[in-house]
Formats: sequence, structure tokens, C-alpha cells
Amino acid sequence: MSNANPEFLSPHSEIAKLIRNKDWSYNPIGRTNLWSPVLKSALIIISNSKLPILLFWGNELVVFYNDTFLEILNSSDKEKFSFGQPFKNILNKEWEFIGPILKNILLHGNTVLHQNQLFEVFLGEKRNISYTINFNPVNDELGKTTGITVTFIATSGNEKKKLTKNIERYSATQSVREFRKIVADSSIPIAILRGPHHIIENVNSAMFQTVFQKERKGILGKKLIDVFPNMRNQKYPDLLDEVFKSGHIKKEKESEVYVQYEGDRYKLYFDFEFTPLLESDGRTSGIMVIIYDVTEKVEVRKKAEDAEERATLAAEIAEIATWDLNLQTHQLIHSASLSTTFGYQPSVKMSYVQMLEHIESADLTDIVDKAFEEAMNTGYYKYIVRIHKADGEARWIKSHGKIFMDDSGEPLKMIGTILDITNEREREDLLLGREQKFRMLADSVPQLIWTADSQGNLNYFNLSVYKYTGLTESDMSQGGLLSLIHKDDRDQFMELWADAIAAGTDLLIEHRLLNVKGQYRWHLSHASAQKDILGNIQIWVGTSHDIQNQKTFTHELEKQVQERTTELVTKNGDLVKMNIELRSFAYVSSHDLQEPLRKIQMFISRLDDTEEDAFTENAKEYFTRIKVAANRMQTLIVDLLDYSRTNTLDKIFTNTNLEDLAKEVVNDYKEIIEDKKAVIELFDLCEVKGIPFQLRQLFSNLIGNSLKFTRKGVLPHIIIRSSHIKEKEIKEKSENPERNYCHICFSDNGIGFETEYETRIFEIFRRLHDNVEFKGTGIGLAIVKKIVENHEGIITAKGMKGKGAQFDVYIPEL
Repeated sequence: MSNANPEFLSPHSEIAKLIRNKDWSYNPIGRTNLWSPVLKSALIIISNSKLPILLFWGNELVVFYNDTFLEILNSSDKEKFSFGQPFKNILNKEWEFIGPILKNILLHGNTVLHQNQLFEVFLGEKRNISYTINFNPVNDELGKTTGITVTFIATSGNEKKKLTKNIERYSATQSVREFRKIVADSSIPIAILRGPHHIIENVNSAMFQTVFQKERKGILGKKLIDVFPNMRNQKYPDLLDEVFKSGHIKKEKESEVYVQYEGDRYKLYFDFEFTPLLESDGRTSGIMVIIYDVTEKVEVRKKAEDAEERATLAAEIAEIATWDLNLQTHQLIHSASLSTTFGYQPSVKMSYVQMLEHIESADLTDIVDKAFEEAMNTGYYKYIVRIHKADGEARWIKSHGKIFMDDSGEPLKMIGTILDITNEREREDLLLGREQKFRMLADSVPQLIWTADSQGNLNYFNLSVYKYTGLTESDMSQGGLLSLIHKDDRDQFMELWADAIAAGTDLLIEHRLLNVKGQYRWHLSHASAQKDILGNIQIWVGTSHDIQNQKTFTHELEKQVQERTTELVTKNGDLVKMNIELRSFAYVSSHDLQEPLRKIQMFISRLDDTEEDAFTENAKEYFTRIKVAANRMQTLIVDLLDYSRTNTLDKIFTNTNLEDLAKEVVNDYKEIIEDKKAVIELFDLCEVKGIPFQLRQLFSNLIGNSLKFTRKGVLPHIIIRSSHIKEKEIKEKSENPERNYCHICFSDNGIGFETEYETRIFEIFRRLHDNVEFKGTGIGLAIVKKIVENHEGIITAKGMKGKGAQFDVYIPEL
């Protein structure tokens, strides 16, 4: 039988003729169109070698050899070496010796070297020829050894000369020309590098198209490293040097290589084979480079591996067990987590029957068998059943699967998952129990209670709703409750309900609802969304509370309040008028009282000047008492006028520098201060917005009090300081805790007072001391408090008898 000429070999070579003339139909390695690229590459290498090479291929060690090997055989040798036959069939006697060596190389992929070995090893005849025989493995794309090359290098003198002569003759005639043609015509990417610097001698079209991707004329005759400078920092220059020096083949599968294309750097994957080209004397003259670009295959595989890894990881994280059941043999393949689901160690392999034995018998009959029958029709298999683990623990599992059929529609296998859902089932039971309790509780209360799903569709009503409305479940399912809302309230209710659903906020609305008696009663409806931990609405729970009585009561109350308010406004107006009249009366009265008092004081003064000597001693004493009483009356009237002015004058607030104001008051008391040798200290008084003359009155009254109520033998010492303070530091309950105040502190070392008077000291006409030693009217501190109140401030007092007093004034910073 004649085959087409193998495109990867020269048609004129002996090996190509042998391949072409042999029937490969029943050969262990099959027809030539089915041969792997690795076998074709190996045949190219041996066919172009100047050394005798045998190639054994596959588990049967089918024999190939090159033209040079034929040169060392005689006619009888050639008859024994039947091309394309298993080695064991050709040289069965020699198999006992050489067979184990070859089998060991196939198994372990090692290299074997025999030096100065007589050729009888293969031919079984003693001949005066010795060789160095090199056994090298040939690996496929997966790194598995599928072939062996045996290279013969003659070491005996006569045979070496004969072989050298034949090789030289052959080379001189056609080997170089044919070798180049083979390389050029081959569909396998091949490049020939010469010399220790790896000069590019020849590159075929397949290599240009798939790997080099450069102009041919721009690279031939140049160093490989100069054409591909980005290789300098990669391993390949060193590997080529190693092959050139050692003369040994170097191969790798899916080797990473970084290349530069049009300015961009890419990572590719190559299967490569660096084969030394040996001269007749065994010296390496070049390297044949065979490269397969397997980038696409590797990337697809890596993506598949990555996807598989992610799927496996996801299954492990989700604690999902996977299984693959052969429906014809019932052989079960499963993940380790399936064993743990049923209570076994991960390493335990379970059978399909064993897995079914763990399923609750009732569930096996009622659920699993029916699920299998349904799967035969739909192609999908799913069920939830109870199981008993190896230790007897009861659990719930959920199984999903898919059935795969052959071309004839017969079921082949089923692939699926198993998930332990016990915790989920227990949560569902717990929620169901809670729901039942909720409904029982809801039916026992008089309020109308209802629920809705996340979209706002009403789905539950308690017993009170049915009693109030008189509707049935069928009526409710058709939107009956919403139809009972008063027509004037319905649009607003629906609008607010839609807004609440969209925003996930509470619904709160008052509306009228028709009852079973045909009466509309006011209700307050309130609905809240129940959300999960992610904030997603799970359910709405609403109540509608009858507020008709409150509405009636509120309406009546509002009516009464309006009437009282009208009455109060009228009375307030009358009161304002009375206050104005009263203040006017007090002011006018005070002025009118001063007129007769001035006349009394004038006559007292004249009597004092002209008639003093005519008075008896008793008359003088009475006269002195009259004069003191008149002066006290005048002081009282003046204080009353000041107190009245704090209420009646316009309250015009301006920025007031308290330090300047305090200095003015101190200057007013200059004579008293000098007389008593008093010390007054001012520290960092702030600026406030206030009524200047009232604040001056405040300072005057407080400083005057400190100068008045002094202790005998103790020089008066008055300290006035201020600071800024928050309202929350003053009041326990504050409406505006961050409001700023100016805190003014007046302290002295005077006579002080009992702590029981700390609040009563500001009452008008309140005197804590006798009028003989300490003159006064008891109005001064009342005026101070009134001024502070005019500024919406606070004043407190504290003291200790015989130790001094302290007044704290807080004025808001407006």
C-alpha cells in the first residue's frame, strides 16, 4: 500500500520512502495522519542527523531509523531491522537484554549511556565494531516519555573511518540541500542555529508565522540574542549554551516566555525542544529549535482550572457536597464533603446504596423515588429529606441534580449537589412558631392588626379587622379593607403608603374607616418595616387604632381652649393696661412723695441751723430721729424709682465692655474705697450685648453691697472676674445646651450670710441685718435680679457667715 509522502520529511530520503511504502492501518501507532507532532518532530531530527540513530516509539517500541543508520548495516542486518515493526518482534533474542533498559526509560524518562559497546548488542553477531550508545527519552506534550532515541557514535578505528567517509560523501552530495528543504517545507515551527553564538541559519515559514513574526531578511545570519534582546534576562540563552556544550537534548512543556511585540510585552507558553546537531566526530555544530505555541491551550486550561478551583472553593465555603452518579453502573463519585455530611471521615468513599440507607425510610419512598421518576421526565432532580448520620444524629438535606442522556435518549449519569439545611430548617420552624404566636396574640387584642409583604400587598388581618369591617377573607384578598377608607382620606393614605414602601420609612396617618354598622370612625394607622441585617424589607406590620373618642375629646378641648384663649387675651390686655397704670402711678407717686419730703427736710435743715441751741436735750434727740427717718424715706423713694425704671424703660441692647463699665463704678466709689482701704481686682471682664445703664446699675449695687457689708478690722477685698461657659454647664435640663454665656463672678471677704438665705436674698425689702449697723432698704439685690432677668440671664448667691459672699451672674452672649 502506498501512502502520501509525509510533508514533514524530504521525499528523497530513505526513511520517507519506507514510511510511504508501508501500510500503517493496523500498526500500533496508527496511520500517518494520526501521528502526533512530537513523533513528527523526532523523525525530522533523526532523518537529518549525520549520526546513526534508532527511534523506538510507543509502548510497543515501534522501530524507526535514519538513512545514516542504514549505512552501518549489511544486507542481512537490514532484513532483521524491519522498519515500523515493534522491536520485540524484530530482535526477540536481544529483547532479554535491551528490553528492560528501554522499558525503564519509558517508565522513568532517564538517559542511559553505554561506551565502547560492541554492535552485537543489537544484531546478536560478533563484529569488530564498538560504539558509544546514547539512549535519550522523547516526551510528549504532557511530559510523559513516549519514545526513545538511540544514537551510535563509532569508537573503533576502521569503522569510524568508514562511517566518516560515508557521511562526508553523503553530506557533500545532498544532505545539506535536503535538510534545508525539509526544514522549509515542514509545518512544524523549526529554526536552525549555528555555532556557540547561536547564529540564525535557517527559519521555516511555520516558525516565522507563529513565533518569530519578523522579516526573514532582517534576522538570518544574526545572533539570536541580537534579534530578540528581551531574551537576555530569561533562561533560554543559558539553555541553548548548555545544549551546545553537552550535546544533550533539552525539552520543556508549557514554558513561560516573555516577548515584545510592537512595543507591548506579552507572556506566552511554548513547548520547545533544543536538539544538538552533531558532526561525524560527535562535535556539536548547531542546534535545531522546535517550538510549539501552546499559549491558547494553556490559557484555556488555566481558566478552566481557575473556574474549577473557584467552583470547588465556593462549594467548600457553602459546605455543598458534589456527586456524580453513573446511572448504568450506579457507581458514585463524590467530594469529601459528602462523606462528612453523612457523618464519616472525609477520606471515606461512599456507595450509592450506602447513601440511600441513611435517608429516612418514609422520605425514601414518598420523596426520593418520586423525585427520580419526575427527573426522568424533566431532566432535573431535586428533593428535601431527613437523614440519619453515622452516629445517629438526625439532619435535613437538600439535593439538586441534572440527568444527562446519550444520543438515543437513555440516561447515562446524574450530577448534583447535597447541602445540609438543618440550621435553615430549624430557623424556619422557629419563625413558623413565632408567626403562630404572633397571630394568636394579634387575635386577642382589640386593635386592628395587619401585615403586608415587602411590596406593600396586604396578606394578613387579625380577628378584630374582620369583626370591625364585617368582611370575609375573600373580600380582603380583593382589596376590601382599603375600599373602606373614607373617600376624602383615601388618596392621601395611598400616597403616604406608597412613599413609605419606596423609602422604607414608617407610615403614620389619621383617617376614617367604615365599620360594620355603616359608621365612619377615626383611626390612627401606623405601619413599620421589618428589615434584615442588610436593610432589606422583609415584611410590614401595621396597626389601626380607633381614636374616635380622642378626636371628639380633642375637638371639644380645642373649642374650650379657644374660648379660654380669647378670654385670656382680653384679660391680658386689661392686665397690661393695669400694669402700665400701676407703674405710672408708682412713678408719679414716688415723685409726689418726694415733694413734701423735700419740704420736711428743708424745715429740718433750717431748725438745725437756727434753733438747735433752744432745744432741750429730749427735743434734740427727737429732732435727730426725725432727720434720720426723713433721710431713710428719701433713700427708699429713690430705690423704688430705680426698681420701677428696670421694668418701664425700653430694653435697647448694645455691645457693652464690662471692664470699662466696672472701672466707672469703682471710680464712683473712690472716696469710700479710700476711706475703708478697700482693694478691688478686675480680671478679664468680657464684652456682652446688654442694656448699658442697667448693667452699670448691677455693678454699682453689687460693689456697693460688698463695700457696705464689711467686717471690722478686716480690709475689704473684692474680686470681679468673668469667663465663657455653655448653658449645659449651668442648667441640668437645658433646651439649648450649646448656648454661650458670659459668667461674671463677684466675690468679697465681708460678713457673708447664712446659706438658708441664698435664694431669699433677692426678695424685695428682704434685709438680713439690722438697720443700725448696716443702712439700707432691701431693694438693691431685687433690682440686680430684675436686671439679670431683663437680659434673660441667671443669678445665684452663696455665702458663709463671717467669711464673705459670692454672686454669680450669667448673661447670654446674644
